[in-house]
Amino acid sequence: MVRKELSGAVLRFESRSLKWTTKVVCGNCNNTWMSDLTGKMKAIAEKMILSAHITALTPGDLTVIAQYAFMKSIVADRSHENSESFFDFSQRHSFRENLLIPRGVQMWLAALPFQHALFKSMRIEAPLNTPRRFEMDVFTYGVGHLVIQVAASRWAKKSMRRHADPPVLTQGSDWDTCSIPFWPRVTGISWPPLQFMGRELIDTFVSRWIRMERGW
Repeated sequence: MVRKELSGAVLRFESRSLKWTTKVVCGNCNNTWMSDLTGKMKAIAEKMILSAHITALTPGDLTVIAQYAFMKSIVADRSHENSESFFDFSQRHSFRENLLIPRGVQMWLAALPFQHALFKSMRIEAPLNTPRRFEMDVFTYGVGHLVIQVAASRWAKKSMRRHADPPVLTQGSDWDTCSIPFWPRVTGISWPPLQFMGRELIDTFVSRWIRMERGW
């Protein structure tokens, strides 16, 4: 397995099994609802992660994957030491109690031809003079051959968040062969996509939303 740190350092390690636990949340959450969700994810995705096994994913499967990925994105979001949490208390509480993913969250599935680990979170803000200014939290999670990207978008003005639908992202057509949108519009899909991502492309994928073109 290979893990690339935010600093750019590349670490290589061997593992005979797939570890699913995390040490950055409280023991009660980690051993109850998070453990239950992780177990469901493992049942769906373990062969995908370990061998890039071709898998037909049902809407129910994809809902579990989305819930698991959003759980990880909250953990990553809370790890930012110099900024407030992107997801407010009501969103985190609603997810903990009912596994409800808030509006404005979109997700994509990708694949790697080699085993790799990714856990990268970034904040993106539109320039101050941008009309209808918005901000984003983008989290890219990779384990083995499986890659999931979670992008949460919201308007910068809180008044717009109450009265307008969140911004919607549409990936460029050049990503369509290697990045499959699956949330929030859930329909059955087959994984992996037509093309795997190489080492250079995955780095571009992680930061692809930094430069965007407005579509409204």
